[in-house]
Amino acid sequence: MTDNQASIEPSPKPFSSTKDLSRIFCRIFWLTLVFVLVMALKPSQPDLLFPQADKLYHFGAFAMLACTGRMAFQFLHHLKLAALLALLTVAIELIQMLLPHRTASLMDIVFGMLGIIIEISAVGFFKEIYDRK
Repeated sequence: MTDNQASIEPSPKPFSSTKDLSRIFCRIFWLTLVFVLVMALKPSQPDLLFPQADKLYHFGAFAMLACTGRMAFQFLHHLKLAALLALLTVAIELIQMLLPHRTASLMDIVFGMLGIIIEISAVGFFKEIYDRK
């Protein structure tokens, strides 16, 4: 093999396509979803780092679901994804209302939705900047 032939061969890439990345994000999304559901519905509430820290947990959990969901399900419009995740945050609180060991909170819904909205907006903003280049 000559030097010219060696330079023509493409270097190996860590991911062969966006489909590979989508599969990875899909797995991360489903793992995150399972984690969120287990934490939201388990009998004991998580230890709080500070009073009302559960609001931060809701914000972070739903921002992570929105981020990984957007990367995993690129065929799904971001507003549909946001609506589905908003329904999930409401459903979790409704289920918590029925559980004797948990309490529902409107503010948990608000912070979950804030996480979704801010993440979707941030990704859209940075995508627009990236697309301009």
